[in-house]
Amino acid sequence: MLVAESTAAINAACLNADHVRPLYDTFGFARIPDTIRYLLTGKAASPLPEVALSGLPDHPATVVMVMLDSFGWHFFSQYLERAPFLRRFLHHGRICQLTTAFPSSTPVHVTLLHTGLAVDQSGIYEWHVFEPDLQAVIGSLLFSPVFDRKADGLVAYGVDPLAVYPQSRFYQQLQTAGASSVVLMPAALAHSVYTRTMCSGALVVPFQDIPDATVRLRYLFEQQVAPTFYHLYIDSVDAAMHRYGPESVQVENEIVTTLDHLEQYLWPLLHRAPQPTVLLLTADHGHITVDPQQAIVLNRLWPDLERFLRQGGDRRPLPPSGSPRVTVLHVQPAAVADVQLALQRRLGERATVVASARLVEDGYFGPQPGERLRSRLGELIILPAPGEVIVWDHPQANPFTYRGMHGGLTPTEMLTELAWVVV
Repeated sequence: MLVAESTAAINAACLNADHVRPLYDTFGFARIPDTIRYLLTGKAASPLPEVALSGLPDHPATVVMVMLDSFGWHFFSQYLERAPFLRRFLHHGRICQLTTAFPSSTPVHVTLLHTGLAVDQSGIYEWHVFEPDLQAVIGSLLFSPVFDRKADGLVAYGVDPLAVYPQSRFYQQLQTAGASSVVLMPAALAHSVYTRTMCSGALVVPFQDIPDATVRLRYLFEQQVAPTFYHLYIDSVDAAMHRYGPESVQVENEIVTTLDHLEQYLWPLLHRAPQPTVLLLTADHGHITVDPQQAIVLNRLWPDLERFLRQGGDRRPLPPSGSPRVTVLHVQPAAVADVQLALQRRLGERATVVASARLVEDGYFGPQPGERLRSRLGELIILPAPGEVIVWDHPQANPFTYRGMHGGLTPTEMLTELAWVVV
């Protein structure tokens, strides 16, 4: 069943057709780690509201969470009646609508799940972030300089990941409380610096596809002793949306295949897990359609913009951080007001230029903004209108070819779900 209170909260958070205010105090994605903590330990400061958890068993032996990247409410609701795997949640469990955190991007949400921290405390605010100690923009998940195309490039420079990433580890906290954790993720991601650092306290298990993941889960279930949380991260739908666009036939095929595989391989296996077992399904965000040929190239739109930007450690102007849907500019303090006005005039209705301090103080990044965020976030944030993206021309940058993007405040990007069913 759909939890009506969650829908009411989401409706109130939708300020207009293109703007959702993120929730952190009630029905928000940020409440998922404490909800898992509550399930496994019976103690948590900020789980989802009680109405969302009614009917769950006390102290389940096994909690399996499928994190289906990009499968936000816009897509979940389309397939809810069509897919047998999703109908289980509708008829035998509960479904809560949630807002994502902000920005509605993967780095924000995987960091939140691994640490329990929203951006206000983690400081990981998008795909690219400014790192004060390096005086440089870096890839938050790639752990590489801003325009590097390979992961873990900062290792060669001797950068300590513990200095870049927040110290809190959700899996270590569960371990202290007597619960074990396993993170299953695609093999290409399982051995990165980010994963090794942020998943401390959990067993990280790589897999090739969903059938392979379930083979590994079967073995893990057989070896399980303590109450255990299994975090199964699936990125294939997200990859297809970026490449082909969220409304494409290729994406529809990928969603159908993924849901069919979860029904065929995962659901029967859950009956072999130590009982009682709870299955959770969530997503970090949705996707909107964009046209790479119509991307706003910011430093072509305003070629003189660089001279108003702060300099990095290499004495060159800092490129934007953030992402194409949440572009963050690091502007010289004396020029902020003038740059905001001049940029807004050039962008017109295609984007809104906002002082980052305003979004911080209004709680968009979380209710308790700390120094880690304030020291990293630039002075201005550009929020493109629906369907618009902003890129930066640079010789080392990858050409922008995506047909689907996320990060912004539209309902399609910002609305998601947490569904659960008892096996």
